[in-house]
Parts: sequence; structure tokens; C-alpha cells
Amino acid sequence: MTVRCPASSSKGAEVYRAARELGLEGIVSKRRGSPYVSGLFDGWRKTRCTTLEHFAVTGIEIAGGRERRSVNLARLAGEELIPCGAAGSGLTDYDLREIRAALAERVPVIAEIEHRGFTPDGQLRHPVVRSWTKV
Repeated sequence: MTVRCPASSSKGAEVYRAARELGLEGIVSKRRGSPYVSGLFDGWRKTRCTTLEHFAVTGIEIAGGRERRSVNLARLAGEELIPCGAAGSGLTDYDLREIRAALAERVPVIAEIEHRGFTPDGQLRHPVVRSWTKV
């Protein structure tokens, strides 16, 4: 979907809010005063629509050495945990060691995840761990 605004529009925040409400991935804008140039150009900016939410960490997956290191995530639906994917971006080796130790001791861990919504089958789209805490 393409939404065009008048050249003199300074309503970027409104356009961004509308993009979020429509469930769009984000908006692309051009720096005011820059010429219109197609293709790669420093004057273009993409602002992604993301959401920050808390999810339960249900496990750790380490496969192939450093190639796949992530935490398994679930969302709470009533009294039930519903698996919704995994996130590896944003985690350090230290984080993974600490989370693994907490889970081994049966200490609940909650992760704050930035994501771009859910896939049709309920999996997180582009999840990134922004922070985590032991509960």
C-alpha cells in the first residue's frame, strides 16, 4: 500500500500512527528539500513500525556453535503459555549463560521483545531482545 502526502506535509507523526493502525511494516520518507531520486539515496528514510512486548522465556536453543543461539518465547493467554517463536538478536553470550542458569534453577525469565507483529500462524516477525529480567 502506498500513501502519498503533500510535498509540504509536516505530519510525519500522524502518517506513522496511521501506518501502525493499518498494520503496515513502516513508512518511507524523503528528507525535506532533497531532490526526488529513485534508487539508493541518503535522503530516503525508512521508519519501521515496531512493538515492544513482554514474553516468557521457555528455553534456550544453541545449535551449530554460534550460528543459532536464541531463546524460545511464549505469550501468556489466560493460564496457558502459547509458543510464539524464538529471538537471538540482542543477546550476548553472557545473557545466554545467565538465562540458562535461571531456567535451570526454575526461575522465570521475562524478555522485552521488539517485533514487527505476528505471522498468520502466530509466530513473532523479526523479534529482537531489548532486555530481560528474572522474576
